[in-house]
Amino acid sequence: MHSDFGNDEELPSLLWGLDPIFSAYTKLYIKDILEIKESKHIPGIFFYNSHPISKVDVFGTVVLTREKDHFYTYGGDILHLIKPETAVTVVLWRSVWIKTIFLTLDFETTGGVFSLIVDDGTGVISCTCWKNIRPNEGLPTGISAHQTVSGGLNIAEQLRKLQEHEQKNSKLDIGDVIQVRGQIKVFRGQREVVAQSYSKVDDPVFAVQIARMLEVPSLYRNFYDKQFQTHQVLENDSHLSRGQEVSNVSVQAERLSEKISDFLQESNIENFYQRELEIVDSLTAFASKPLPSSSSAVQEYLEPGTTGRQIRSLFREALLLLQQKGVVFQKATRPDEVYLVTDKDKVLHKVILNTIQEDCKREKYAEKGCHFLHIFTCARQAYSPYLTSTIVKRVLDKLESGSDIVSTMEGYYTAF
Repeated sequence: MHSDFGNDEELPSLLWGLDPIFSAYTKLYIKDILEIKESKHIPGIFFYNSHPISKVDVFGTVVLTREKDHFYTYGGDILHLIKPETAVTVVLWRSVWIKTIFLTLDFETTGGVFSLIVDDGTGVISCTCWKNIRPNEGLPTGISAHQTVSGGLNIAEQLRKLQEHEQKNSKLDIGDVIQVRGQIKVFRGQREVVAQSYSKVDDPVFAVQIARMLEVPSLYRNFYDKQFQTHQVLENDSHLSRGQEVSNVSVQAERLSEKISDFLQESNIENFYQRELEIVDSLTAFASKPLPSSSSAVQEYLEPGTTGRQIRSLFREALLLLQQKGVVFQKATRPDEVYLVTDKDKVLHKVILNTIQEDCKREKYAEKGCHFLHIFTCARQAYSPYLTSTIVKRVLDKLESGSDIVSTMEGYYTAF
C-alpha cells in the first residue's frame, strides 16, 4: 500500500502526461485516497509516490445511502451538487432575485443527487452520484407500441425492459457491492469521489471481488509503489528520436545506392573509386538532398554546404549496401581500394565459367553438375578470397541468362 507520503517534490505539470497513471482510473485503496497529498498549485490533483492522480476507481460495499427527491439548500452550496447548466441558472436567479436566496429543486424531473458511503476494508469515503430518473417516459419519436422487427422482436417491449433494468440497477441498498469511477474532490474539508459512472456489481459467488483483491496488490507492486522516473522516459524518447534519425539516414543511403546502381549501368562503368563518384554532380546533389520526412537533425546532417566528410560517409554506406546486394565488390578490404562492377567484370565471369566447364568433364560432376558451394570455393581460391556468396550467385544468374550454363537442379550447374 502507501509507501512514501513524505516526498515534498511535486512533478511539474508539463510532465504529468508522460505518466500513464495520470490518464487512467487509479485503483487505489480508500485509505490511500484519503491520505495522498494534494497538489500545491492545482486543486483536484493528488500525488502518490510522485504519480499525479485525479481519477480513481473505487470498489467496495455500500454502508450508508442518502437520497432525496426534493433537495433544499442555499444557492452558494448547491453549485457543488448540480450540473453546470443548472448552475448558470442559479447564478442568474441570485443576480435577479436578490431576496430569493432559499431554492428548491425538484429532482423527479431533473434527476436526483444521492450520496453513498463506500467501505473497501481499509477506509470509507463518500461518493456523490447523479441518478437519471425518467418516470412515465414514452417511446421515442417514430416508434409505435406495436412496432416489431424481423424475427417478431417487439421494440417497445424491449425498451420497457431496458428501462426497468436501468432503474433496478440504479437502486442501491446497504450491503450492495458497487464500483465507482470519478474524480477526487474536496467538499467542506472532506475528500469525496464525484462519480462519472457507477454500477452495482452482481457477484453472487464473489468472483469479481476475489479478482479485485488479486489485481490491486499487483498494481501497487508493479506500478503505484514504483516512483515515476521522468529521466528514464525522456531518455527513452531521446533514444527513439536518435533511432528515427539513424533510420532516416539509412533510407537516404538506400536511395543513394539505387541512384549509384543506375548511374553505373547507364555509364557502362567496369570499375571505379569512391572519390570518383563523389565528384559526379548528379550523385552529390542527390546525396545532399534530405528526405521530406527527415528530422531537423538529419536535415542538418545532410544540409547542402556542409563538410565533405558527411557526404563521404553517406557514399560509403551506400556502396556497402551495393556490396551486400552483390552489385559491386572489392578484391581487398581497404576503403580506398577500387570497386569492381559485378556484371561488368569479365575476368570473374571467365573464372567461374571455366571452373564449371572443366569440373563438369570429371566423372564426379558429369551427371549432376557442380554444386554452388564447390563453385564458390573455387572462385575464392582462383580470384579473390573476399568474394561473397551473393556476388557468385549474381554471376551464375548472369551466365545462365546468357545460356552459358544451365541449372540441372537446385544449387547445381553444368556447362554445355
